[in-house]
Amino acid sequence: MTVTIEEVRKILGKKYDKLPDKEIEGIINLFSLYAKLAISEHIAEKRARIKAEISGKSSLPTLNKERHLANKMPLKATLDQKINRHIAHVANCKCRPIPDKIKQEIQKRLG
Repeated sequence: MTVTIEEVRKILGKKYDKLPDKEIEGIINLFSLYAKLAISEHIAEKRARIKAEISGKSSLPTLNKERHLANKMPLKATLDQKINRHIAHVANCKCRPIPDKIKQEIQKRLG
């Protein structure tokens, strides 16, 4: 996907109308490099996780794939549904912690 100078100008807004095209190209290149780095880090992390799980030496959280497939979050879930699902999830799967927003709501309800 190629981003044009005009598209970047629209995103930046009128405040940056007088910015030279070379500067805009620099911004495009910077974000392109950042995206490539983020993708590379993501791939490296996935490879490390797979390698650790295959070797049986994983200290990384483990994903309970069957549970994830059987217990998907409903579309347009209510806050109560989200809370219940996250509590059940953390008890049955160690892939990630409860999100901070949900933790705060649980703490608020507990008193």
